[in-house]
Amino acid sequence: MTPKAILAEAEISAQLDALRAEIRAKWGTVYKCCLALGLPRGTVYQVMGRRYAGDMAAQLARLRAALAGRGPDAGRQERVFQAIKAVACQRCGGRRGGRCGSCDSLFREQARAAVAEFFSS
Repeated sequence: MTPKAILAEAEISAQLDALRAEIRAKWGTVYKCCLALGLPRGTVYQVMGRRYAGDMAAQLARLRAALAGRGPDAGRQERVFQAIKAVACQRCGGRRGGRCGSCDSLFREQARAAVAEFFSS
């Protein structure tokens, strides 16, 4: 192994340790983190176990972005949420014209699930 490769391995190890600590602090387990963020569990477990065959640095960057709430699907989730809310609130017979916000948590979960199902790799 070249010195450059050894340095890259050490950097990835440090990033994985920091990522693992952050996940444990916020969610307790990698599994709960994946469920909360809508991340593909298989890929996350491969990365965390250092068994990912692809570009490990790119996957670490994607995980960091997802943890920070600025992943590639963040904007898409918001647009899907707004679309779901617009249709549902239009049909609602609520007192405020359907814009009360009481169903927002449901709509956000629906948006997260839709994006995970149809847009995530």
